[in-house]
Parts: sequence; C-alpha cells; structure tokens
Amino acid sequence: MKAYSEDEDALREEPISDIALMPSESHHIIGSMSWGLGPTSNRLFVSTEPTDATKFDGVHKVYDVERRKMIYQLDGKEAGDALAVDTIGENNLLSSSML
Repeated sequence: MKAYSEDEDALREEPISDIALMPSESHHIIGSMSWGLGPTSNRLFVSTEPTDATKFDGVHKVYDVERRKMIYQLDGKEAGDALAVDTIGENNLLSSSML
C-alpha cells in the first residue's frame, strides 16, 4: 500500500509511506480495509482473503500508519469478507467465511 501526501502537487511525486500488507509471495489479496476513527484515527484495519476460491483462510492486521508498522494481528484465521470500525473508533468488526 502506498500513501501519498495530501498536497495536490505531491500526488504526482513519490509516496510518503510504503507499507507491505502481505508478503509478495502470499496467495492472498486485501478483501477489505478500513480507517480508524477518533482514538484509532492513525490505524488502518486490513483483512485478507485467498485468491483460491477453494480456500477459506485469511489474515487480519492492524497498522499504525504514523509509525509505518503493524501493531497487532487478530486471532481469526478465516477469510475476511467485510471489515468496519464503529462510529466512535473503538470497535473493529470483522465478517469472515470458513468452510
């Protein structure tokens, strides 16, 4: 994922941040991601799903975009279908699929 400056002219320049959400050899794609709100506004919540439709595994991580690093990984290992953060930024909601 690449993050760019809010400055309109800087959008054509190099990214200000480059975060590897998944290893390049991973057989997963980002299925859903959501920005935090309020107390979690510097966090990006990311859920993955496999590229193989016969698989039902996934990885769910939370990143601190200011420090440019993963803060923690959720315990769930099933494929992520949808992800949301509540309106006050205190709860991360994950909908997932498993066989």
